[in-house]
Amino acid sequence: MSYNAKLTISIGFLAIQTAQGNEEPLLSISSLITTDNITGHQKLALNHRELSAIPDDITNLTDLNILYVAGNYLTALPKGIENLTNLTELWMGGNSFSIFPIEIVKLKNLRELDVSNNQLTTLPEEISTLTTLTELELCGNQLMALPEGIGNLKNLELLEVDNNKLTTLPCNFANLTNLKNLRLNENELPTIPSVLPSLVNLEILSIHYNPFPESKWRLLPSSGSYFIRDKEVKEI
Repeated sequence: MSYNAKLTISIGFLAIQTAQGNEEPLLSISSLITTDNITGHQKLALNHRELSAIPDDITNLTDLNILYVAGNYLTALPKGIENLTNLTELWMGGNSFSIFPIEIVKLKNLRELDVSNNQLTTLPEEISTLTTLTELELCGNQLMALPEGIGNLKNLELLEVDNNKLTTLPCNFANLTNLKNLRLNENELPTIPSVLPSLVNLEILSIHYNPFPESKWRLLPSSGSYFIRDKEVKEI
């Protein structure tokens, strides 16, 4: 039996790409879950499988710690994804999400979340409940603002918001005092955000290709490494 090269076969929550003229063997879900020998974390990688949906069966994997679904055509997550309460990492960049899946805010153990390179225009205020997050990647969306609730994510150390449409940062962004690495490249910031000096642990600020003039550099925090346009400015 032969299939078109782009055909996706879906059985349960497993999708297998087939090459033209060949049928790949169907794999059980257990064969795709790997366990880290050191941490014992269970990981499921479904990257780049041309998936348009993830069947609900995945929500039975309640011991899963890391889920990769990047590089597909997803517009939503399955109902019941909040059952995966042991998830610490969720990687869903490079899909077709136009609305942030609200179910994510119930994953209270998440430490790393990647929703970059989607079509998001807003984030819900409820993102404030993800207080265990240390890394949040939002690059390559259409965000015009960040919600005030982002200031509750006080464990954040890395925040990437490159290539969006931000013109300012919310006032309580100053609460992110554990932030070490902040990327704001390719936004629409007319000036250095006034909250930045409050980020006392900031080590790297990358803010290339925003429309503010060089005269605004003096508003940067007093220590750290800063990358503005194509220049590195240290210890201002």
